[in-house]
Amino acid sequence: MDLNPGANIELMRELLGTPIKYNKIDFPIFKEVEVSTNSYLYSFENALLKITSKDNICIDSLTVLAHDNSIELDSIAFDSPTNEYKLNKAKVSKDILERLSNHDYIQTRIDSSFALQIYIPNPLYKSFTYFGPSIEKGFSYFEKKDPDIFANEVITGFCISNDSEDVYYIYEMELR
Repeated sequence: MDLNPGANIELMRELLGTPIKYNKIDFPIFKEVEVSTNSYLYSFENALLKITSKDNICIDSLTVLAHDNSIELDSIAFDSPTNEYKLNKAKVSKDILERLSNHDYIQTRIDSSFALQIYIPNPLYKSFTYFGPSIEKGFSYFEKKDPDIFANEVITGFCISNDSEDVYYIYEMELR
């Protein structure tokens, strides 16, 4: 069984061991306030992984930010006209932009990334949010709020969640 929203937290602990960080609050991307949730942060050679759970029984969201191109996106949720499905190589496609259910731009003193969310109905019933650095386009996004400016930008991470509001990013400050 894979780790994904709906899977048991005990499975996470069994497969991944002890996280490098644990918090009882986190900051969802598409909300303006912090929320009470169990947030587990793991660091691996090829990626950072954050898993959240409100009830500490089932996984609510899973966020991955890749360090290299060894992680592949699921072709069910990601349509690539170039047949490139690996993080740090895959790009924001016209299909993603046409199917957006939500979008935002993450900007902190250190972090900068687009957040483009699509909802996949039957058979998955999950929200997929794609992340990627786009420092030079951030100011344009804030002026126009037009996600189309991120077309062809490289995707470096994603978040899978059952709830479109349970979307989390891995901020640089969390790694300290």
